Amino acid sequence: MTESFVLTQKQELGQMMYDLAFNTPDDTTFSDHIRRTLFSIMMKTVYGRRIERKDDQDVKYTEESAKLLGKLTRGAFIEDIFPPLARLPEWLQPSIRQARKHAEFVLWVKMRMWITLKEQLSGEAAPPCYAAEMIKTDYKEHGLADEDLAWIAGGLVEAGSQTSTVTMNNLILYLAGTPEAQARIREEIQTTVGAARTPEMSDIPKLPYTFACVKEILRLCPVPPWTLRHFTDADVTYKDIVIPKGTAVVCNTMALHFDAERYPDPYAFKPERYIEYQRSALEYAAMPNPYDRDHFSFGAGRRMCPGARFAENNLAYALANLLWGFEIRPPMVMAGGRLREGAVDLSDDAFESYPLRSAKPFKARFIPRSEDHVRIIRQKWEANSK
Repeated sequence: MTESFVLTQKQELGQMMYDLAFNTPDDTTFSDHIRRTLFSIMMKTVYGRRIERKDDQDVKYTEESAKLLGKLTRGAFIEDIFPPLARLPEWLQPSIRQARKHAEFVLWVKMRMWITLKEQLSGEAAPPCYAAEMIKTDYKEHGLADEDLAWIAGGLVEAGSQTSTVTMNNLILYLAGTPEAQARIREEIQTTVGAARTPEMSDIPKLPYTFACVKEILRLCPVPPWTLRHFTDADVTYKDIVIPKGTAVVCNTMALHFDAERYPDPYAFKPERYIEYQRSALEYAAMPNPYDRDHFSFGAGRRMCPGARFAENNLAYALANLLWGFEIRPPMVMAGGRLREGAVDLSDDAFESYPLRSAKPFKARFIPRSEDHVRIIRQKWEANSK
């Protein structure tokens, strides 16, 4: 991972820790801090711009665009399910008008950020970032238009931030309901990092259980619960069944991840099952035997998620910092006339089933480990924000 990526992650995680310690007035605000942090990491990496506030306009536009994309995916409209309907006059196909309206907004969101960066580059005021490097190439000579590259850059921001935010919230929910897993992470961090400093990216290879927690939540709550559609480019025969050319094919990730023969006690949160899986998901995907894979959350076949390694490291780095500084506890509730710690619902009812397997809004308390931890969090953020 390049040094520039690590510096961006370090700065954003510093603000996240500070916000959790000093700007969390209730038991739901934590999710805003997680969302801002992971969006800002992607935005800074791709477009060179930090997102300092949770209500930033780019966050709102990008999240709305990501939601609309789910409605524009091939197979989402009735004409995709019943192709003969596409032969009807356009005025008899309301899906066309709806799709065009959504597509215009989605493209506008992506071009808005792209055009802004191009203007900065023309004035030599552009920050170093991934999109700027794409602009500097001779992409038009290769038959690519600005819209093509804007889709690539914008897609990285949308997909990378949304899926990581959902995954981190899912992990927080499971950890709030699994104190023994938290205790094991805490012990590992205390042994490797200590209490005098926050974890660094270089510590992650020495935190196998922490990394295993990331892989386990990706298995238990794949985002989305199926892979992106692939399409057959020729007729395929599978077990005497002919799959015609042009057929949409999806990988049923949930079925793979809850196979009891492959993952004993598959519905339980057991990070220890991944202790021996300390490589990137991309490395396991490249192995010839599919049974050697850790999980299938980043896809299968050609065109897997290109940001898998970045996402795994990002989540592990964030998790290590969170549990270095805080204990995650369930909210306090009134029961029998007394204030008690509430139970954590980890059933299917606690999750949205579509389009992403994401935890429904929930409450959690982030309790600082000690006054010294809070002091270090404050000092680090003040030093980084100068």
